[in-house]
Order: sequence, then C-alpha cells, then structure tokens
Amino acid sequence: MRWAGVPGASLATLSATSIDSASFGLRDVAARLPVTQATLFEAASLSKPVFAYAVLGLVHAGHLDLERPLDSYLPSPYPIDDSRGSQITARQVLTHTSGLPNWRPGDKGPLKLQFTPGSQYLYSGEGYFFLQTVVEHITSTSTEEFMRATLDELGMEASSYIWRASDLANCALPYGQDGKALSHDTATMGQQLIAMGKAVGQPLATWRTAQSLAALPRLHPPLAAVPHNAMPNAAWSLLTTAHDYARFMQGLLRQPKSPMLQPVVQVSDYIWRGLGLSLQKDDGVSGFFHTGSNPGFKSVMFGDLRSGRGVVSFTNSDGGFPFNMHVVDDELGAQPGVFYLELP
Repeated sequence: MRWAGVPGASLATLSATSIDSASFGLRDVAARLPVTQATLFEAASLSKPVFAYAVLGLVHAGHLDLERPLDSYLPSPYPIDDSRGSQITARQVLTHTSGLPNWRPGDKGPLKLQFTPGSQYLYSGEGYFFLQTVVEHITSTSTEEFMRATLDELGMEASSYIWRASDLANCALPYGQDGKALSHDTATMGQQLIAMGKAVGQPLATWRTAQSLAALPRLHPPLAAVPHNAMPNAAWSLLTTAHDYARFMQGLLRQPKSPMLQPVVQVSDYIWRGLGLSLQKDDGVSGFFHTGSNPGFKSVMFGDLRSGRGVVSFTNSDGGFPFNMHVVDDELGAQPGVFYLELP
C-alpha cells in the first residue's frame, strides 16, 4: 500500500461457497479512521456488471428484448444528435457496441454517435445511462428501486446506487496518487439531493433519471444536466463493500452458463466482451473481470472459472490499480487481462 500510495483497501476472496474479506489502512487519513469490513467504497464502473445482471432478469421475464431498439420502449426518442441512435439495442449497450462515447463532453454540445451501432467496440458509460432510462420506463420505478430487488436478492444489503445520509458515517474518502485528499463530490452532491428530496416530499431513492438531471443545475455549485455519479447512475454510482460485491461474483461463479459469461464481441487476441463483463478466452472462457475508476477510487474484480475462485479489491486512491492487480495475481495467479485494463 505504501508503494502504491494507497491509504485504504478492502479486499474479498471467494469461491462459489465461501467469502473471506479483509480490510487495511485508513478510510479517513486526517481523522485516522480505519477501513473495516463495513466501509463503503465507490465501486465506479463495477456498477455496470451488477446492473447488467438485473437487466438480464428483465430479459428472462420477457419484459425486455435484447435485440429491440431501445427507443421503441420510450414515449419519445432518446436525445442523440444522430438518426442512427434509433437503432441502439440493449445487447449493443451491454457489449459496448452502441456507438455512444464513454461520456458526453459536459454541456458543450449534444450527444453524438461515434459509429453505426453494432459495427465497432467502444467502451461507453453513456450507453448504460440510456439503458437505465429505458428500464425505468419499463418497470415504472427509479433505478435505485429497480436495483434494490436485485441487491437484496444477492445479499448486498449494504449496497446502494444512491448516496444515503447514513453513508457518511462509514464511507471511504477519496485521495489522489500523491496522497492528498480529494473533494468528496459524491457525498456533497448526495447530501444536497437528499435535502431536495425531503423538501418536495420525494425521497431520493424514488427519483427517476429525468428528475435527477433537472436537479443538477440547482446544486451548489451548479452542475450541467448531464450524467453524474450521485444521481443515481447505473454506470458508476454503486456504493458497496468488498464482501457485498463478492456475493455478486459468487452468483456468476455458480452460473458458468450465464449469458453474461458468453463471448459476444472480440476486443483483442484473448479478451472478449460478454453482456456486462470482460472475458478472458483462449480455448474457452477462462474468466471474467471488470475495472472501475472514479476520482480517488480504483477497483478491480476477477473471477477464474477454471479454479472456481475470485477476488475483488477496492482502494480509495488514484494509485490503486497497481495495488489491485498485485492482489489479483497473488490470489489467482497471473491473469492475461492485466494487459487489458480499461480505465472507465
């Protein structure tokens, strides 16, 4: 941790039947508060696989068709400045082939496609944000309400896709690679959104995407009405513990035939994309993984299907990725995916 400049880390190793977790260092350096098993970390893009898991539940129930254009579920087209946006499907979003950029350029212009949907690979958080609006319309619930059922089903009771007032008591604070404290924007935004919800008699957990976007310009300081991580945002707003996240990974290890573990799009010689996950594949799919990167937080999860084991590593530092990958290598052995870690 000293080598990587990591103040705090929370780890979990797992098999299909057991989880071992451990915590190290400090969640708050100035106050000398330690990381514990209950400390909440920003999972960042590790939010995406859990959301994909829940979305596939909708598919299994017949409420969502992976091949049907997402616009057809909405009363009006999603605001993309390109007529090809009407072609985007849930399968393309979950495999990052929608043509949408990772994130739009702030408030500097409309959302544009980078290529024809389905023709190329480009990692895209915007695609997940599009899909969450469709899921809200299908289910007539907010993203947090929709995800709550899946989180509880997986035993992830401590986790949430929104900031909750109680989170301030045991959250990890973010730090830069130089060890300096960063602004805890998720808490600042989250506390203000909670207060807004109380003022209008609508708890933040019930807010749908449009309502969250409309509130952003009223924050202090005001923000553009574009995706942010405390909204909620299916692409990066999950707050969780390593032990909780390991419960989700257990579910994947127990279902090797899951649609999430089937290769769909080849990204390199040995890396493919499944629905919501990156996959290692040589003579067969040998494992799954995902990375996460929010300011001051770096996270990695790897599952090895051959050994039936997995590991998740959360850190509260911009220098966390090298540490995370040493944790993975120590637990699972060398992973070729280490050479293909996107910084989402």
